[in-house]
Amino acid sequence: MCISDKLLHIDLAPALRRSSYVGMFDLPKGLLMLTIIAFHSVNDYSWFTLWALSRPLPLRLLLSPLALVHYGLIPALFMICGFGERKERLTHGLWRHISPLIKPYICVMIVVMICVPLRQMVIGESVSEGLREQGLAFLLGLHLWIDGTGNIGPLWFAMTYLTASLLLNLLLRVRQEWLRWLLIIAGSAMGIIFNRTLIPFCVQQGVICAGIMYAGMRLRLRKALTRRPRIWLCLLVWLMCIVAMAFNGYAEFSLALFRLGLFDLAMSYAAGYALLRLLLLLNVLQGRLPDALRWVGRHMFWVCCVHTAVCLAVPWEHFVALFDHNRIPGFMIEFLIQLTVALAGCWLIDRFARKHHQQMSEKEG
Repeated sequence: MCISDKLLHIDLAPALRRSSYVGMFDLPKGLLMLTIIAFHSVNDYSWFTLWALSRPLPLRLLLSPLALVHYGLIPALFMICGFGERKERLTHGLWRHISPLIKPYICVMIVVMICVPLRQMVIGESVSEGLREQGLAFLLGLHLWIDGTGNIGPLWFAMTYLTASLLLNLLLRVRQEWLRWLLIIAGSAMGIIFNRTLIPFCVQQGVICAGIMYAGMRLRLRKALTRRPRIWLCLLVWLMCIVAMAFNGYAEFSLALFRLGLFDLAMSYAAGYALLRLLLLLNVLQGRLPDALRWVGRHMFWVCCVHTAVCLAVPWEHFVALFDHNRIPGFMIEFLIQLTVALAGCWLIDRFARKHHQQMSEKEG
């Protein structure tokens, strides 16, 4: 086998399977995680403004694939999270979801709180105020960008997953399918309406994403992800996303912000499903490069933790200001820095965990 085949080749065996299998979401999760880091790298420049109708048509066409990603990225991840969910005892379900999050959450909080004084001095703001806001955000799981409060950065996803999984477990106690969807719609509407209300533990985001996790669970029960994909349907959803964004559509799950209300949320459901179907087609790719992406997908939570620490500890707005007149090089450099640090940190954590597990096994033996 030549070097190029070792890096990347095609194996049609995954495409021929008609049932779910372990690891089927690793590659999609890896790609989605890298996309999230890329989006965070350009967040200060508000890429969405490029979608204004006053922009040249070639530029809007060049960016058109991002419409599906914009609407579908977060929903696709929550559909994956909900794919394996089942009804269980509330106490057992709560502990099952919260136990893997406690130590990483505390570790990220400690790292960020240690770095906050230096960050505040760099940006010329009060150290005590920064410590208060950031500490309050971590203790209450806040991510609303309201004046006087901090935020927990990309870890909002983990906090929202915890809240949404608890709400989903409660939802599954309702027997009628129509009533479940009615509760999902009503809860999502309330989450959107009160998205600026200070409620701890990402409740607004959790109420909205519980419905998406339920949709992911329904995809498993109906075996919808193992059927032959309808490419025409994915293309139709993509075109609808372009039209929606052209008319000021915008979906920001981390802030429970949807400019077109429930219409934006409905587009997000459709885009999440379409994006997930398209990403699953990539499982035919084998080799070192796809395997590296699968490794990122399997360790997505650890990558998210390291990425959160980097986002909150470093004053990136000052870094971006250095490239005010050279934005594209600035995007690339920041993305490479954030990606390298996140992957290197995750690799070190994984290596430490493996070594610790090996030592514990030897002691037990």
